[in-house]
This record gives sequence, structure tokens and C-alpha cells, in this order.
Amino acid sequence: ESMKHFAADTLLNFPYLRDPSQDVARGFGAQYTPEVFLLNQAGIICYQGAIDDNPRNPAAVKRHHLREAIAALLAGQAIAPSVTPTTGSALRWRR
Repeated sequence: ESMKHFAADTLLNFPYLRDPSQDVARGFGAQYTPEVFLLNQAGIICYQGAIDDNPRNPAAVKRHHLREAIAALLAGQAIAPSVTPTTGSALRWRR
């Protein structure tokens, strides 16, 4: 329920997934939060990593990794880099 409120309050305009079993996170090999995975139409991961190069200071962002990857994917171009280091908290796995 709190995620619904968060999505409404922040005007999220994309689907999100709540993964209480952590099966999806394990399947993708997620290690940190936040960590993004961009899939193509065939469901293949074509970008994995950080949203941008400065998550702690939006004003200092120089590279918008996810935005650039989406633009390349939509333009039919190669995504480079296709993997970026993720900063954030390590996921805590449930047993």
C-alpha cells in the first residue's frame, strides 16, 4: 500500500514491481538498490547498472546512463556502456 502512495505522490509514469519473495531480483542477479535493468522487446537485458553517474547530487549529474540507454535502444543503436557500476546499498537477502 505504501508503494501505491509513493507512486502517486511522485507521479511515477512507468510500471514498478514489488518483489517480496526476491525471486525477480535473484533472477536478474541484482546486487544493489537502486539497480536498473533495461530489457529489449525480446526480454533480454541490454543495460544494467546505475540510473546516472551521481545519485547523491542530481545537479552534478554528467551522464544519464539509463536515459541514454533507452534512447539508444529506441533508435536501434548499440548501448555503450551496457553495464555501469551501481552505487547504493547492498541488497539484504531473505532466507
